[in-house]
Amino acid sequence: MKPWHTEARRLRDEGLSYREIGARLGRGRSSVSYALSVEPSTTYRGARAGMTAADRDRRREAVRALRRLGWSARRIALTLGMSDSAVRRDLAALGESGPAVVVGRDGRRWAARRRPPR
Repeated sequence: MKPWHTEARRLRDEGLSYREIGARLGRGRSSVSYALSVEPSTTYRGARAGMTAADRDRRREAVRALRRLGWSARRIALTLGMSDSAVRRDLAALGESGPAVVVGRDGRRWAARRRPPR
């Protein structure tokens, strides 16, 4: 995690707004908002920096298991602390086509949208 992210978290815990934090740290409000919305372990490339093949395989198996439960890519990403695109890449690498019905993090169900192949 970058040093200013740590300071931004401390200032947020003190009750400052994103605009006030940005003014103190010389950053824009949107940069502060993004830095505080991402889990510390997944900011930028931190999550993949030391990942071994075994770690990647365990992560992919977790993605596969949740997808088979009908979870959406966004819900899987939020649960596992990864990006939506990383979940989709893992599903593509596993050859998973996905369920016909997807369950979002709010519990709602809808028909899965299939993206046309590239």
